Amino acid sequence: MTKSVLILGGGPRRDTCLEHCEALGITAQNCAIDPEAPALDAIAEAARRIHARGVFPADPASVPLAVSVARKLRFPVPPCAGEEGVWPRVWASLSHAACPGELVSAGDDGALEEAAARVGMPCWVRPVGADNGAMCFLVEHEAELELRAGQAAALSRDERALLQPAVPDAILRVLGFKQGRAYIPVAVLGETHSNGPYRIGSALNIGVGIEATHYLPAIALARRAAAALPPGSGLIECEILITDDGPKLADLRLRTAIEPGVDSLLSATLGIELLDDALRVAVGDAPAAAPSQGLAGVL
Repeated sequence: MTKSVLILGGGPRRDTCLEHCEALGITAQNCAIDPEAPALDAIAEAARRIHARGVFPADPASVPLAVSVARKLRFPVPPCAGEEGVWPRVWASLSHAACPGELVSAGDDGALEEAAARVGMPCWVRPVGADNGAMCFLVEHEAELELRAGQAAALSRDERALLQPAVPDAILRVLGFKQGRAYIPVAVLGETHSNGPYRIGSALNIGVGIEATHYLPAIALARRAAAALPPGSGLIECEILITDDGPKLADLRLRTAIEPGVDSLLSATLGIELLDDALRVAVGDAPAAAPSQGLAGVL
């Protein structure tokens, strides 16, 4: 029986999703969205007409509507860390395995200053559970704290910012799929960053520079973090710091648009096609990928 999925959103990303669905033998229907007045009932009816098994957001802007449509039709819901109450639950469940931080509302200047005093300078200021991940800002002086917190909060689902100590530890990114209550890891990447106010990645690697002693603990921590999310269906990225006290979760986010560099690196080294697997998961199938330490690559 042919499996079907409803693709939400527009632009080049939508076209790419439709092409990949065709190659995978998945029937896909696209619904363009008017952001001012999304027609939830009409979109749900389009999903019913093709007997869709799931809904797939083609871009970050489509995620909130994808969540609403999925709930209306009882499809697997994209596991959004930014939804109200989810992020604190993830943090509380990890206890000492979470990087310490302070959640604050950017508009509350008093709370922001108090949180910064507890965290210390320099600090990272991050969006909370951004639907497609987002840069975090390195703040070295209190004078720029309000600006950066406002920018981060604007990217957050609940309009808050996360302040964390800026520590020079090694960083791993664990990519995996949430499918119902299960979590399926597919890749572990090492990452280094350039210095500056925007913590821009300067190198991304698979296998190279990732010690075997860090590999399995990072996956285990990602499993714990994903388990604290509500049941859902989607690609989850965990940013993990390797510290002297063991791995610490710094950030967790739903990934919609695949980063071209990451996608190309995984495809060339491990044969992992993230978009294909994301579409498979959207219709209820398991991803084809599995984590491997057998090959290496650097971007």
